Amino acid sequence: MLGRVLVALVAAVSLAACSDGAVSRSLDPTASPSFSNGEKTGHCFYQLGVDGTQVYPGPGGDAAVTAPNGMVVTRIAVKAGQTCVFTPETVTGTYTIAVEGAPCYVVTGLGSGAVTVARVGDGPACKDISHVEFTAAAKPTTGLLQICTLLSPMVPPTQQLAPFRFMVAGLDVAVADGACSSPLELPAGAFVITEAPNALAIGLWAATTVPDDRLVGFVATQSATVMVVAGSTTVVTITNLLVPLDPGPD
Repeated sequence: MLGRVLVALVAAVSLAACSDGAVSRSLDPTASPSFSNGEKTGHCFYQLGVDGTQVYPGPGGDAAVTAPNGMVVTRIAVKAGQTCVFTPETVTGTYTIAVEGAPCYVVTGLGSGAVTVARVGDGPACKDISHVEFTAAAKPTTGLLQICTLLSPMVPPTQQLAPFRFMVAGLDVAVADGACSSPLELPAGAFVITEAPNALAIGLWAATTVPDDRLVGFVATQSATVMVVAGSTTVVTITNLLVPLDPGPD
């Protein structure tokens, strides 16, 4: 009984010590790994009730992970010493796992078919990589597009500005000034965005995207063309110009 209490206490301390959104979990010495397709899944994901695949580091101490054909790596667990540390769920690209406030391991390529895990930190918190485990899922074929708006200069309080309306992929999307639409799920590819006339604004005066390489075409007052990337979100911000007020007769 005392042994189980000590194990639970160690696990709780380890979880609290991990930062930057990563999850740390100490191993239960009484647990055993399960088997998936005849291969041992490893202790880390086993303790989360998930099947994972185990990879050992190379001679330099870093690990290279390759997802099965047609799949991408969704999450990484690093077994270092008696502790497993995990990348958060849904993170893509590059992520740094910190332990006790120290950046220890850099994971590159999350969301793709090939991931590298490198130990970058020194000191007692950043132990050598014993092994790496990963989970994988089918490669996504769709991405998300979010449309945001800005008006320059700001609309005077005496004027009522209707939401901007955009057409993209056959959809009519209404977006209030200074707001963003809900994410639109679209197949990967290039999409043209046009704007319906607005009585108080000159539409599509400028456009920017995050990431900044997703804007592939722009014709002032006419259209913006953006790339939707599978498994990723493209945010496009459309800037309109306020129509000058009619000063009236002299």
